[in-house]
Amino acid sequence: MNPRLVSGNNGDRSAAPSLQQGWELFRQSVENARNRLVNSPQFNCSDMSRAQAYSLIAQMQATADNTYVAPRGDYPRLISHCFEPIFSWAAPAPDFVYGFTLLNPRRSYRISGRTGDAVMTLFQLQSKLLTADMERLGDYSLGDMVIDDEGRYQIILSAQRPSAGVGDDSNAGDDNWIQLEPQFPSNMLFVRRAVEQADSDIGEMVIEPFETDWLAEQAFEQTPDQMALRLKEAGEMIEFTTDRLILGLYHNTLKFGGGLNKPWIWLGEDTDIGGAGIATYGFIGYELDRDEALVIEAELPDDSLYWSAQLTDVWNSTLDYTYHQSCLSSGQTKVDADGSARWVLALEDPGVANWLDVVGNFQGVALLRWFGSRKKPEVAVKRVKLSQLMKHLPADTSMVTAHERKHILQQRQRGYISRYSV
Repeated sequence: MNPRLVSGNNGDRSAAPSLQQGWELFRQSVENARNRLVNSPQFNCSDMSRAQAYSLIAQMQATADNTYVAPRGDYPRLISHCFEPIFSWAAPAPDFVYGFTLLNPRRSYRISGRTGDAVMTLFQLQSKLLTADMERLGDYSLGDMVIDDEGRYQIILSAQRPSAGVGDDSNAGDDNWIQLEPQFPSNMLFVRRAVEQADSDIGEMVIEPFETDWLAEQAFEQTPDQMALRLKEAGEMIEFTTDRLILGLYHNTLKFGGGLNKPWIWLGEDTDIGGAGIATYGFIGYELDRDEALVIEAELPDDSLYWSAQLTDVWNSTLDYTYHQSCLSSGQTKVDADGSARWVLALEDPGVANWLDVVGNFQGVALLRWFGSRKKPEVAVKRVKLSQLMKHLPADTSMVTAHERKHILQQRQRGYISRYSV
């Protein structure tokens, strides 16, 4: 008989009380999050907002599993499916290709990749992801590293600086290094790759253990206490996300913006909710009626690597962008002659090239991003009647016909579907 299968007269209940405790903590965290959502003002915005709240709870549970329960730090994998079209929680940018993985900071790893059409690739290292005790450990940009003429690169992740030339070729080693922090039980690597078109080449990126001799000698096992801790941390992530990234962020958007349809701008380095350090974010809690439009006018700093506008619901979940033009990147937005960008939020297509479809959400959040700029751009918002819209836009505003819009949406749909197809 295999002694590992013997669990006592009462099975796993007597052998691992910590498992039951961990599971109960996780379940209580989920219920705490649900209670906070259903008792918030946003829950009563509409039937749609109530349905979106329950979708959000399910998405957070799935992501918590991928973040804290399932990962194996010694055997990393860049998880990207938690920020694709059907996972809209936490306002993912539609034209970012995300990835995150848990790492054992006492091991060494290699990232190999190809840039493709990415205009920016950022690596953010933290002790954890989306918990109250997470610490930011480092921010790295691929633009500061060595990339060959074909856009290929290698990066070493380790606690100690590697020797120059370490890796399969010259594109790794001393310059291409991310420093892991072994004083923490684990490190969490979060990756953003920005492209500007739905059908852009997103390139390639994989991560693997740098030294593999020990892998064949080590069986992957988890103790009940380890799993109980993972369940507890998964629950903590759900509660933190609910309090800070969803309810707290919406509250602050209205508080610091001064109410609905007013902008609040802040630098990513000022936040403790996981924003990118080189980003400037703009939030506008919007409200409009069926016969109205919102015109957002934004300054475009010359030093931005990437900028965009997108829409979320009142829960900070990105609106559908595959079948609806609910976001526009720096490569898609038509810039006016005065150097500003103007986006028009409306339920129906007004024929303006920079239309952002609210997808039936008469209340939500418009989220602006500028990466690389160190200033807070000027942003202005106007709530106008659709019948008077053109009076509030420059005479040279780019327009599209119904036929052109249909073609734009078809290209958009094919691009995003292709990007996230197996």
